[in-house]
Amino acid sequence: VRPFRSIRQEPEMSQKRGTRTLVVCHAQFLPPGIWEQVMWGTPSSGEYGILSKSADYFLQSFKGYPRNDSMLYLCSGIPVCDGNREDSPNALEYLLDHLHELPIFETQLDEEGRNAFRSWLIKHTILNERAQTTEEEARDFVSFALDEKVDTIVAFTFPKHAPRALHVDYLAKISLGYTGELLNTCSDTSPPECGPNEVAILEKSHRHDMPKEFANLHLIGRGIITLLRKLFKTPATFSKFEKDFWELMEKYNNP
Repeated sequence: VRPFRSIRQEPEMSQKRGTRTLVVCHAQFLPPGIWEQVMWGTPSSGEYGILSKSADYFLQSFKGYPRNDSMLYLCSGIPVCDGNREDSPNALEYLLDHLHELPIFETQLDEEGRNAFRSWLIKHTILNERAQTTEEEARDFVSFALDEKVDTIVAFTFPKHAPRALHVDYLAKISLGYTGELLNTCSDTSPPECGPNEVAILEKSHRHDMPKEFANLHLIGRGIITLLRKLFKTPATFSKFEKDFWELMEKYNNP
């Protein structure tokens, strides 16, 4: 039996009231080596991963006085590929093994404080090993926040994933009727070739100073161009495609 709460074990819900924050760490299904790079990073040099940054934020709650009733919610589902379960590190076990690498843990807590935080961390951590998609994670932690009367959710992910995670998290907030505050923030790390410049936003226009049809076509077209840019082998080929693309968009926007 694991010495911490897992969502699969259906933990008893607390009835406490007051300031409650749920610090959420979104899972990332990445190969060994890359997982550690993205989820943990190198906190000692100021490069925080998703897990280390969420743990650092959570540690601020432990150090605060009066200590608020915060909880750490770790998404650590293991995906199934071709009928086999992928080998993915357990987020809480990894965190406990690497706590000493967090500067705030080593420099601002004495030995008694570090031992107390370890115990507090285990007691206040929820491990979700069930969810395998961002949508499942969001619905699970928002449902949990509702049951636990949480005032604020702070969700962590990496920059490329952030726009989609924010969108998915907010949809879960609306659909489940969560009225508390929902905040999203990013790690300092990213998987190789998965930086924020790899993201295209397809958003309908909300501007009132231009025709909606034009604005929507422009915004959506710009997003499509961003997505397709890296599929072309040479800049010259892409430039020709981009020119033809916008001529086609203009043609059908002005029949």
